[in-house]
Amino acid sequence: MKMIKGRFKLKSLQIIVVIASLMFGTLVNAEADTKMYTKESKQLLEQLQQHIEDTLRKISDIESQAGNDINGYLYSVEVPAKKEAIYIGLIMDEEKDLDGYRVLSVTPGSLADKLQIEEGDVILSINQIEISPSTRAQALHSLRALKAGDTLAMSILHRGSYRELDAKITTTHLPDYTLQVGSRSSANSSDELEECGEISISILPPETQDMYQVSVNKIDGETVLNINGNFRLALGSHTLELIEHIRDPYFARRRGEMKNAKMLEIDVEPDIRFHLAAKFNRNNRSKLVEGGYWDPVVWKKSKRECNPGGAS
Repeated sequence: MKMIKGRFKLKSLQIIVVIASLMFGTLVNAEADTKMYTKESKQLLEQLQQHIEDTLRKISDIESQAGNDINGYLYSVEVPAKKEAIYIGLIMDEEKDLDGYRVLSVTPGSLADKLQIEEGDVILSINQIEISPSTRAQALHSLRALKAGDTLAMSILHRGSYRELDAKITTTHLPDYTLQVGSRSSANSSDELEECGEISISILPPETQDMYQVSVNKIDGETVLNINGNFRLALGSHTLELIEHIRDPYFARRRGEMKNAKMLEIDVEPDIRFHLAAKFNRNNRSKLVEGGYWDPVVWKKSKRECNPGGAS
């Protein structure tokens, strides 16, 4: 965990990646009990390991070129296991008053991609609801209400030809994982505080309550390198600049529209961990430019002893 006080430091990079019961030690001598897994899964895990190593090289080069001392870097994130409905992966034009939804983009690997839906296609009906100016809201509600075991049925205009599609909505299990780059003991600042509190974005907020992950861009005006971990802060008021990572499957972020950054003021208390999130304002989802579709919030407080001079 990184103490936020003064400049950021980087030190010897070492990594521990835990994916469910698969545990890797250092990148060079990684070992895992993978007998029960398929050959394809093992290959993907090996590719993941190589990708992490390549990413660390890039980080080291970037920080060296920026003149940062490679001395005491720590990046840490913990994500619990979860089950989620398969991501449909459609961004549709919901604003125009048309007989159908025009597809603006399709997420690679998503259900829409597997159904061979393409950008520019027009969705004519959803679950037997023909889309017209008077039924658009009903059709969209039908899409949002899908759950595991339901069937998604659509008719579309694809490259000038009429097609009918259907697919079963399933869930996928995402195992828990922990990613740590660097050493906790070496990443603490030499300037210790007598008391401190923490902010955390390493635990996923409850998406069922329209809460989504955020990353920390700046703390008290200072750019943060460790954007997805936990941070020790001195007691008192702090200003955080947060960036939303809303992944609601029916949130249409149009091409060229960036994620908004917003400010959050918190009053850090001793031995309290503040869990941060982006609150998705569903009724204002079309207000992308002005940022009215979300607010930064503290979604939970938990008791956590904050030891300024040691690991937590």
